[in-house]
Amino acid sequence: MKTLVILGPLPDKEGKNLGGVADFNYNLAQRIGKYFNVLVITNTALYEKIDGVKVISVGDKKYPSFFSWVKMYSTLKKIKPDYTISSLHYSFAVVPMRNVRKIHFVHGFTGKADYGFLKRFVWNMLNRLIQHNNFIQLANSYFTKTINEKILMNPVDGVVPLGINDIFRCSHPSKQRNIDLLFVGRILRTKGIFEIARSVKYLPKGTNVAFVGDGADLEQLKIFCAENNLNAKFLGIRKGQELLRVYQSARVFISLNAAEPFGITYIEALLSGCKIVCPQTGGQVENLIKYPDSVCFIQNTSVKGIASAITTALSESESYKPNLENAKKYYSYDRVTKDIVDKLEEKSFND
Repeated sequence: MKTLVILGPLPDKEGKNLGGVADFNYNLAQRIGKYFNVLVITNTALYEKIDGVKVISVGDKKYPSFFSWVKMYSTLKKIKPDYTISSLHYSFAVVPMRNVRKIHFVHGFTGKADYGFLKRFVWNMLNRLIQHNNFIQLANSYFTKTINEKILMNPVDGVVPLGINDIFRCSHPSKQRNIDLLFVGRILRTKGIFEIARSVKYLPKGTNVAFVGDGADLEQLKIFCAENNLNAKFLGIRKGQELLRVYQSARVFISLNAAEPFGITYIEALLSGCKIVCPQTGGQVENLIKYPDSVCFIQNTSVKGIASAITTALSESESYKPNLENAKKYYSYDRVTKDIVDKLEEKSFND
């Protein structure tokens, strides 16, 4: 059996470490072993194994440094893998490798709203190195692929939509939904958190909102909600079964980043039985458009327009009984790993 090395972050104890990218690497390590002998190289000093897959930690920092890239490269040379799958800055360590099939998984894109000049410069340099060193690039959505190709001039070879953790794909007893409006994710302005809060005053009296997550704008959001006497709860970071229970207690899920690369929280909410309110742009659209009864796309991006979409979703949630069995099958990491293997075989055949 050929050897594949996954390089990237893994979830930390608080679940803060780079969110969906870390979950992607963890779930991939669990499932792709049916096709390869798998190892993981990471900067997350928390794991020795993932379900029998050996984890090699080269540091304990959130982001790799030049020295950790050197250690990763040195480790790769000793392993002599047949394949690598790397994400984010970890791909710097893979660039010098020869006689290896290299996949760079593209989880997003850089923009001035979210990234400073230095980070955009580093990403641009990485993209150029990847293009000139025989990487296969796979994106998490067609939206991500389009932004990379048409705006960042970074060609992408294919698309592999992400899966979600298995707990969201299992059948669970229905719960009383006592959270009217739920947001899950990083507490940042770019997610539209203040627009969500402002919209509450235009909703039916007594409507409550809950925010799950942490981020740079959390304290400001708490102050805003307190000053405006909003019925808001801040539940902190939730993971696993705790997070599932929160989703299953919510009637409507909302997130407002119009440039979301994939939108994993939308899929978690979908499979947890929430009605969804979201923008008409972003990577989530190509997934949610398959389930029109589950989503209210925002037609008017003013605060009143957002409130109108939420009001519609709240009303429809009373009789909402979705059939999501096909979605639960599709958003599995068994499908993700098969898609990746198929892309590898397709690329090898074409070459």
